[in-house]
Amino acid sequence: MKLITAIIGKDDEKRVLDEFSKNNLSATKLEAEGTFLKKKNNVFIIASEDQDVESIVEKIKNCCSSKEETVPTPTPPIMDPGELVVPESQSIKTSGAVIFILDIIKTIKT
Repeated sequence: MKLITAIIGKDDEKRVLDEFSKNNLSATKLEAEGTFLKKKNNVFIIASEDQDVESIVEKIKNCCSSKEETVPTPTPPIMDPGELVVPESQSIKTSGAVIFILDIIKTIKT
């Protein structure tokens, strides 16, 4: 068995939930916030048989899209007196989903 952990942006949450529901996939959803962009995310945790992993990953990938985000350029922590720093923005490409696949060694249900 495998444990699939997928970090998915809030924008893609509904599509993923609809796809899971349509295909009778069970998942646990947790809310999270990233430290870099300070954006809300969802973390989906899915236990899967080995032969179903690629199908689940494809479903997630089809529901999630990468995006261009504009973030402010950080200002230097120390400035000289009289120095003026005008903060600029930069565009970065964010991933649609980050997916981790791990082996399950043991499962215990109580």
